[in-house]
Amino acid sequence: RGPATADSEFTVWCDASNIAIGVAVEKDGCILEDKAWLRPANDKRHINVIELEAAIRGLNLAVRWKATKIWLMTDSKTAASWLRDVVHGVQRTRVKGLHVTVVLRRLQIVEDMIATADLNVSVVWVESRKNVADALTRVPAKWLMKPQEDQPAAVAASAAAAAAAAAA
Repeated sequence: RGPATADSEFTVWCDASNIAIGVAVEKDGCILEDKAWLRPANDKRHINVIELEAAIRGLNLAVRWKATKIWLMTDSKTAASWLRDVVHGVQRTRVKGLHVTVVLRRLQIVEDMIATADLNVSVVWVESRKNVADALTRVPAKWLMKPQEDQPAAVAASAAAAAAAAAA
């Protein structure tokens, strides 16, 4: 990873689904790095919380590339609104529901990252079909075998992977 130039801008694409979290770091039209993290099957967190998690992971990845000017792209209107509030220093971000504390903690992490790394972040909402990270959060349905009652989830996942490899 080379040092970023003072005038370089990075684009961080973030997405989340019920299957995975995905981020991609782009500079000058080239994807430098992308990552995906599978979500546990029993993960009950609200999708908006996971979208914030994707943004945090994306910012972390960009900071490792020594980015300071970041365009943070998300296809979640809710997450984009919350993140814009943080970037613009809005004192009271409007959050409702059961996940208020969890959301506010994640927003505090973003605020701390921006301050600590001296980041210049702009948040942009994009349509899902235009979000580069969207593909990182999707897998073919045939890979998602449900475990039988007497079969552990790990065995089902291995069987699904073997079936997919045999079909390819």
